[in-house]
Amino acid sequence: MIIIIDGYNVLKQKSREKFISESERNQFVRKLSAYKRKKQHAIIAVFDGGESSWPTWTEKNDIKIVYSGSALTADDVIHEYIVENKHKELLLVSSDRQLCLWASKHGIPAIDSSIFFDILQEALRGLKKLKRQKDSLVKMTEAEDAHLDMLMQESSAMIPEKDDSQALSESSYRWKDQRCSKIDRILRKKIDKL
Repeated sequence: MIIIIDGYNVLKQKSREKFISESERNQFVRKLSAYKRKKQHAIIAVFDGGESSWPTWTEKNDIKIVYSGSALTADDVIHEYIVENKHKELLLVSSDRQLCLWASKHGIPAIDSSIFFDILQEALRGLKKLKRQKDSLVKMTEAEDAHLDMLMQESSAMIPEKDDSQALSESSYRWKDQRCSKIDRILRKKIDKL
């Protein structure tokens, strides 16, 4: 799945500040990168502005980053990307009602920025918890027992990972009516993958 993120929309939903610093933007990209490593989704973060007049595409920490430039807005870039790639499995992350409605008319489901941010945070908490568990389970023995150390490390790598996103998706997204619209059914499947 390709997740297209209205970058400043997500950041402004959480920070409530008008100005988002470069360090906040970089921290967000690092979080997206960790999420991508865990979930294996392609992620495109689109931001307004940039140094050029036209959109510039870069890649940082395995996340595609697009700056719209001064001639276009992030919404314009998202529109263009959706039109060119609507045959692919896409999910839009934005709280912009007009943008989400437009995407829906093109068969692309959208998820609210704050909900996605919560899913992102939950997934990252799961990664930190797993790392702490693995670190606490691996105990080194004396130097002469190097073979035993190796066996213990290999065994601790096989500890099953709890899927925290499953619990979040089951508890947070109750579907009242089983006869949902086509776009709602598509969105439900994509949320389950998050």
